Amino acid sequence: MRISCGSAIWPVIATCALHPVSAAAWTTDLACELSNPPPPGITAFSLTSYSTAHAASGAGSCQMGITAGSDGWGTFGAVYAFPSNVTQGSSIWLRASLFIPPGFDVTTDDGFLKFLRIHTANASGGNEGYHDLLISTPGNINWSPGIGNWTAPYIYNFEGAAKLFGVGTDPADDFVTGAWETYEINVVFDSTPKSSGGNAEVRIWKNNALLLDNTDQPTLVSSTDYADAFYLFTYWNGNAPATQSLYVDDMIISTDTPSNRDAAGNPCLCAPTPTGN
Repeated sequence: MRISCGSAIWPVIATCALHPVSAAAWTTDLACELSNPPPPGITAFSLTSYSTAHAASGAGSCQMGITAGSDGWGTFGAVYAFPSNVTQGSSIWLRASLFIPPGFDVTTDDGFLKFLRIHTANASGGNEGYHDLLISTPGNINWSPGIGNWTAPYIYNFEGAAKLFGVGTDPADDFVTGAWETYEINVVFDSTPKSSGGNAEVRIWKNNALLLDNTDQPTLVSSTDYADAFYLFTYWNGNAPATQSLYVDDMIISTDTPSNRDAAGNPCLCAPTPTGN
């Protein structure tokens, strides 16, 4: 079941609880349209603002700026605290449209720009690591235990398992500048991988094409852990190389299984790739 929250703005966000389906199921539309004050849970960093320069849909988008030499914390991106924790046995889907202007420099000191991040915590509230979808510096050579050297336009990393996975193929799946592209991540939370008899699985799509289906590692460190927040950018490894901005639009986060399916039959938030300016 999907519920549309109607028009919302950045940093104004509409949150919908799905009471008839499950007390724990919810969907949040993080739309970037001018509207009412934001509800509890959203923290827009200081260089995040509503902009009409580019829009995946509607009249505007979320412009996110970074200053040269800054690590971006408190200025670049936003954090959204979930309405309720997502626990073992539950799933989450997160979708966003991204516009990277020509000339935007994604270079970091380790080759990975933090992008879509889902935070996990233990029963005491301590940090257990993020599920990260990272943008790789074009041409960057990566290394991970059990994988070796490889290149990929994106990287998936669950910090609680400490293993990097390439997402997509260079150059076919490289990010495109000057156009809107969509990214989606689905995490099934479990402390045991699906390949070992549990349910832990991570899928990642770009423009509705499935680029990663990882069933070989846990998605929680412990069965009592949970996911509690979404981080959008927020930290630039090694500090930003330039003062610049990019744009995000049409973000949706849901713990309710979507009715849409990808080409392989997997449930996804999949929607047409935006053709806005």
